[in-house]
Amino acid sequence: MACVQIRVVQWDEKPDTMGAKFRCLRKDAGLTQIQLAEKVGLSPKTVQSIELNVYSPCWLNFTKLAKFFGVSLDWLAE
Repeated sequence: MACVQIRVVQWDEKPDTMGAKFRCLRKDAGLTQIQLAEKVGLSPKTVQSIELNVYSPCWLNFTKLAKFFGVSLDWLAE
């Protein structure tokens, strides 16, 4: 699985949920939900559900996404 280099950005609004953080990271990487799903091996519906905070990712998916975006699990969970 490839890793995306994320630049440090100032978001207009501070993402306050895990889903919002994943959405900001995905958009900063220039990816659609479908593209992200393909790159990390998830379904597009799962990515959408995570971003909308309808679904909390299992540990495996949580770590896959954190590793892909190069962010810490602590930051995502806070």
